[in-house]
Amino acid sequence: MKTSNYLNIANKWITDLANQGKSLNTLKTYKNALKVFYEYLQNQEIEEITQEALINFKNDLTEQKSNGKVKISTINTRIITLNKFFKENGEPELKLKVEKEQRKHVLDNVLSLTDYNRLLRWAEKLGMERESLIMQTLVGTGIRISELEFFTVEALSKLKNKRNNKGLEIKNKGKTRKVYPPKKLVNDLLNYAKKNGIEEGVIFQGRDPNKMLDKTLIWKNLKYIAGRARVSKAKTHAHSFRHLFALEYLDRPNANISQLADILGHSNLETTRIYLTETSAQQQKDVESVAESIERKMKELNRK
Repeated sequence: MKTSNYLNIANKWITDLANQGKSLNTLKTYKNALKVFYEYLQNQEIEEITQEALINFKNDLTEQKSNGKVKISTINTRIITLNKFFKENGEPELKLKVEKEQRKHVLDNVLSLTDYNRLLRWAEKLGMERESLIMQTLVGTGIRISELEFFTVEALSKLKNKRNNKGLEIKNKGKTRKVYPPKKLVNDLLNYAKKNGIEEGVIFQGRDPNKMLDKTLIWKNLKYIAGRARVSKAKTHAHSFRHLFALEYLDRPNANISQLADILGHSNLETTRIYLTETSAQQQKDVESVAESIERKMKELNRK
């Protein structure tokens, strides 16, 4: 591939991925990796993209890692992006091996139920009902924060009808799955919407009522609550509430890890869906069980 053609091909590839429904975060990651590689090609005055050029690029990244300028995870993200790009644009022979990364055996900075309880209590003290409900939604369902946009007045209203409760549809990363919010959470969210005059659309609205509250502002507010509650801000990260849901799910007797992967929407186990026999009613029951377990434990904490 000629360097002179690279930029046009890269831009078209990103546009195609956007049309396929790739998330904004994924597109941003891909764009950054392609940009960094292009800047390297320009700086080195490379006219033809060859395997040797790729290897030299990786060596340059590795040197930056040794100087503490980039992390190994960043290097691998760029390598994976480039491998995907060249494969999908007719150059599969242009490929790099990812760097070996030491696997973590524990989850770092995970919220405990005690932390979660403190966050909710302080959100109430500070009059931040919206943020409290955001945390309850994340912990009550295990969704990603970007998936809050699917919690609309219309979708939740349908969930109140037992006969029509087929779960709340989530579309992310080119895939669709169902989540089953606990009934109490559904009622609390609809009551919040009614109280705040939100008659349609997303529950957690930003300045534009047609769009969800900006994720950056959500995390800024949650970290503020964490600071007041004396909960480590490092624990208030993108997946902390999701991790808490997962840990509570697995803490139940006979927990099914395949079903957990299904609920969380982990794509690497997507092919196992066909072998899962659990019904949507059972998934609803499972999630209700998690919610009841959390509520019971929190009551015990509040008695102390």
